[in-house]
Amino acid sequence: MGTHNFVLFGGNGATGFADSMSVGPGATTDMSGIIYMPKVSYNSNGNSSPQFTGSVVVANMTVNGGGNGAQVFHWVCGLQAIAGQP
Repeated sequence: MGTHNFVLFGGNGATGFADSMSVGPGATTDMSGIIYMPKVSYNSNGNSSPQFTGSVVVANMTVNGGGNGAQVFHWVCGLQAIAGQP
């Protein structure tokens, strides 16, 4: 799909989004930017091949699958968002 320079923000206060995010089966997610969801459980399954470039913060991560699926995380040092600045 290729979504780039994107920010997903789940908040970290008492009302921050808290649930789960699932990728798969067979997904080939390609995102770059900042994913900040400290109360979200990330689940990848079913031979998925997600690729994230930037910064990913989640509560926990579970990766299940087999076959040709590969999960790729490219960390970008110092990547940040400034509150109030679009």
